[in-house]
Amino acid sequence: LFSWFTLATCFGQSSTIITPSNKLKGETRIDSLNSEKEVEEFIRSLDDRYKKVKVIKAGDFKYSHSTFRDSLYKTIADSLEINSSYYKADFDNNGYTDLFVTNTFNGFSVFIITNYGNNNYKTNIIFRRTFHKIIFPKIVYSNGIPLIECHWVKEQEWSKYNFNKYELEKELLVYKFESVIEYNENPSNYEIENIFFYTSKCYGPCPSFELEIDSSREAYFNAISDNRIKRGESELRGEYFTTIDSIHYNKLIEILNYLSFEKLKHSYSVNWFDDQDCLLEIVYGEGKIKRIDDYGLIGTYGLRKVYRLLFDLRFNQNWNK
Repeated sequence: LFSWFTLATCFGQSSTIITPSNKLKGETRIDSLNSEKEVEEFIRSLDDRYKKVKVIKAGDFKYSHSTFRDSLYKTIADSLEINSSYYKADFDNNGYTDLFVTNTFNGFSVFIITNYGNNNYKTNIIFRRTFHKIIFPKIVYSNGIPLIECHWVKEQEWSKYNFNKYELEKELLVYKFESVIEYNENPSNYEIENIFFYTSKCYGPCPSFELEIDSSREAYFNAISDNRIKRGESELRGEYFTTIDSIHYNKLIEILNYLSFEKLKHSYSVNWFDDQDCLLEIVYGEGKIKRIDDYGLIGTYGLRKVYRLLFDLRFNQNWNK
């Protein structure tokens, strides 16, 4: 179903490109991109924020101004056979070719640019969950589905840091539910009875609130502080009730089961301070309870998507005070 070929780029390098040979909806601008320079120009045209983005292979990124560390990154990338800065594949399975690219936006970044036809594109950033972590990504396939296999150097204690004895960790990501999340071959299928979500304050304008939803979609929302659609607008405060619409509710339940929430850790934490904390509590399977405490709110890619949906419910539902 897929053809593989290699093209020489304008920089004298080569890029492996994956192109589906069974596209159903015709070619778009992404299909015509055949070099790093063309990919770079395309990204810069999407948004003024990307005007200085440079397309670069993971192994060529100069992260620390340390010759040794940069050499290590090159060694890791070569060992993983990561020899391209961009790939093309239909990540969202909508019949259009999408673009996967490593680049220098905000340090080292990984973009998946999804393609909706008619020059309509969305940039999705695969973020790093810790400081000083460079991701080494490559594209693999499972049952015809393009997946992102991410590798990184395992965290070490700062007092014992030794780049001569590094270990690599990895995880498989998939573009699903309009986001990049962990790939799961065997999702759960639990009847979820109740969802409770709480977010704390932080040292900035972090919205603090409580949200509770039961299996009949009845919901309670307590806006504690800093609940605004955007900065500068009036703050929402107090207690509210509504029935969550079936579209948003079913999506939330589907994602939770896809993540196999019951198998996730009970606690996550970023490696910095002064951030926001949250508690997610799920009652399922006739009274079982799963509690997840997440300092930083990015414990997993999938949980980050869940949190985003819960945050959005504050403003995309018709709440009654």
